[in-house]
Amino acid sequence: MAKKDTLFTSAGITVHTDGANTVTKVRYGTDFVRQIKMLSNPKKIEIRGVGCLKPQRVDIVELPQAMLKIDALRFLQTHQSFQSPEDQLLISEKMSEREPKTPRVRKEKIAKIKVSKKAAPTLDSIKSRGKRSAATVEDVIAAVTETTE
Repeated sequence: MAKKDTLFTSAGITVHTDGANTVTKVRYGTDFVRQIKMLSNPKKIEIRGVGCLKPQRVDIVELPQAMLKIDALRFLQTHQSFQSPEDQLLISEKMSEREPKTPRVRKEKIAKIKVSKKAAPTLDSIKSRGKRSAATVEDVIAAVTETTE
């Protein structure tokens, strides 16, 4: 399996069939001649669950320069050999798989505050609190000056 940053020198579309099953794929390679030989040999192409398939179409072209898969797909999309609607659909599907995904913007989480319901105070509990004395401004000033001295 190729790494994401592998540069390829050839790319194209292949169609392999055994009569009942047809497999169409976009292929990428680093060696044009080896890729043509390998894909043209029916004994070499074995698809999981399908078996050996015979090549029906092997259209591989050399890329103008070494490219990433997404760039090779863009090149194939404009190449004259791949202008049929089926080819364009296959290339578009592969491009959509390869396009970088836009990251999702996460919503900021808002802290939920749990408000516990306290039991309503009873008359007895209010009476047991005691009375608070009303402080005057002079009392407050006197208390402050005592602590600072």
